[in-house]
Amino acid sequence: MENYVFLYNEINVLCLLLLVLIAIYAGFAFDRLDARNYFIYACLTLGVFFMSDSLWYTLDRGVIRNTFVANYFLKTTYFLSATVAGYFCFVILGYLREAEWTNSTLVKNLIALPSLVHFVMLIINLWNPIFFYIDENMVYHRGSLFVIQYIFIYAYIITSGFLALIEAFDRKNYLNKERLLMIAIFPVLPAICGILQLYIWRIPFECLGMTISVMMVFINCLKQQISQDGLADDLAGMNSLGHL
Repeated sequence: MENYVFLYNEINVLCLLLLVLIAIYAGFAFDRLDARNYFIYACLTLGVFFMSDSLWYTLDRGVIRNTFVANYFLKTTYFLSATVAGYFCFVILGYLREAEWTNSTLVKNLIALPSLVHFVMLIINLWNPIFFYIDENMVYHRGSLFVIQYIFIYAYIITSGFLALIEAFDRKNYLNKERLLMIAIFPVLPAICGILQLYIWRIPFECLGMTISVMMVFINCLKQQISQDGLADDLAGMNSLGHL
């Protein structure tokens, strides 16, 4: 059993290290400061998600001492951080889609309301176990409304993907079609991995899926920045030749 725990933690730590590296170099992929900040927030929140997942799994497998408080704290952090990370990803993908609402702080705050609702429901869950509960033997059980948490978690990125898919086939977005299609497929891998996680719990599929999707966004943005910088250098060179 301990071999599975070490494998589980090694995968999560690897994903965490990749996110840290991506966050460090986020400045090279985003020219807008606010977009860069939201991307870093997403990476940090996903890092919390990964670590709470690893610690809870280690605790649940009996490798470290299991307590009622630790169980509830880690599982609550796990679900809430996943939803908050989904919100940050939604905003980032909005920037990439060049959505007008990204310029409005009020709209971005309103979009964050589902995360707040999830937080309140998780607090209620401590007294009324609608999502999950821990029995007297420190065994974790799913509650009657457990599935609703996955609606909170995946609603943000699935909505982003759906909007991007519609925009990708709009003729006026022809030049941005590649990026929009990338955004459209962003939620596919995390959703598939989330389903796998429900049935194959010995491997952190959700963490793998989110890490790969974030890497796809980072690489796509980095490529676009390099392309834009190259074009700017070419134009500058042409202007210099013109003056000569």
